[in-house]
Amino acid sequence: MPTFRFEGVTPQGKKAQGSIQAESRDEAMRRLSDGGVMVQILSDTVAPVAPSVQATERRPWADSVLSHKDLSLFFAQFSATIKAGMGAAQALTHLSQSVRNRALAQACRSMVHEVSTGQRISEAMGRFPKLFPEYVIGTVRAGEAAGYLPDAMTELADYNERWHRLRIWYWIPKLALWNAVLIAPFIAISTKVFLDGLAAYGEDENLGVSGALGKAFKPLFWKFIMPLWAAVLFAWVVWSFALRSALEPLRARAALGLPIIFGYGRYTLANSLRAFLNHLERLYEAGLAPSTAWDLAAGAVPNQYVASRLRAIQTGDRNLNVAEAARQTGLFSEDLIGVLNTGVSTGDVPGMIGRMARYYEEEAGNQYAMTKPGVLRLGLLILLISSGIGMIGLANNYFGRIFDAVEEFMGTR
Repeated sequence: MPTFRFEGVTPQGKKAQGSIQAESRDEAMRRLSDGGVMVQILSDTVAPVAPSVQATERRPWADSVLSHKDLSLFFAQFSATIKAGMGAAQALTHLSQSVRNRALAQACRSMVHEVSTGQRISEAMGRFPKLFPEYVIGTVRAGEAAGYLPDAMTELADYNERWHRLRIWYWIPKLALWNAVLIAPFIAISTKVFLDGLAAYGEDENLGVSGALGKAFKPLFWKFIMPLWAAVLFAWVVWSFALRSALEPLRARAALGLPIIFGYGRYTLANSLRAFLNHLERLYEAGLAPSTAWDLAAGAVPNQYVASRLRAIQTGDRNLNVAEAARQTGLFSEDLIGVLNTGVSTGDVPGMIGRMARYYEEEAGNQYAMTKPGVLRLGLLILLISSGIGMIGLANNYFGRIFDAVEEFMGTR
């Protein structure tokens, strides 16, 4: 006999969830209604995936083939449609026609069927790990569990919008890097070819201009140009390897301590803890067990390293002491842990969690404002270093040759 998973509300307004065996969906709905449960979600249970398959699948935590702009616009529209009273299937149908990204539109069309059969939105999104990474699914899952799904999607829209605005500033260090890799070496090598070619033409006018330049270019090709492009190719291979999903945990850890872009690491940490505390507050207010609320909130944290520290806490005890759990993570200062202790003592845990969330929201805003000039400083640093190397090369090749020619002409050499 088929088994169906259900979620609903009892006549007393309490949340009810579990599984029921019935010959059909209609019979399951009838039996639940007879029992006084107003069914909200009814889905078929799916056989679990083989452990060997689960072990080999690596799902990205925060990496997505979609841009931050695409994700921001998608979840802003998704939130608006749900707030307007559309059902999940109707909202996804609307989104499939409005989003411009083809892969995202196709995923929306595919998810329409899934949610129409009673599957959760988070479960439907889980079928597209390249589009919707784990923290996105975790955020949606938390919103579903506590009944604040539109607000959870707004949180995702705001988060990705902030990153989109920040990454616009990345053109400055990118431009400086292109100058260091292409423009400065091109000018230095062209100057040396011109001067060496001029000297070769002076020694043998029969070479002609093109012959003299070709004679000067050949040794430089193997001495400078080939090593330069080999270094660029090596850097590209290393960068491509670093972007692999298998190294995402290392990148997440490194993002917390970048020394060059002042504010970036602190912003990443503050923003991650702000997201965790915001969700934890909502989950506590919804009446979920403390351990369940902690696990769901940790799954919605964008930075994988911070999420792993939060999820490492043993939350099997239903009566989780949130202050002690926060201390064990090593992510919170003692004065903020004291705030949580006050909440535990007075019974106002959600209120104290909310106060901490507002603190980290302000901290994230301050660090975000400092990160933009930090990106600018990084670009200027690259530009100064590359320009300095170029000026040294120019002084050595161009002005050095002029001084040598003058000394030779004056007979002082």
